[in-house]
Amino acid sequence: MFHGWKKNLIKDWDSPFEREIDLSLCGNSLRAWHWRADKKVTPDEMRKNLQTAEKYYLSIFPDEARVIPLLDE
Repeated sequence: MFHGWKKNLIKDWDSPFEREIDLSLCGNSLRAWHWRADKKVTPDEMRKNLQTAEKYYLSIFPDEARVIPLLDE
């Protein structure tokens, strides 16, 4: 998911990174990843954030658009 973001400039969005990612350092290590300390969250916090987002988007998604593709004829 981050690979698409590497093409963007850090200053153009609310990035979790302090500076641009050095693509030459990508691989088996984390040397290219310079995280902002205030953006790091635990897996439990991330799980909770995702659940909250899912519930929100479910609440605003129109009922008419909800279909089960194989059963809708």
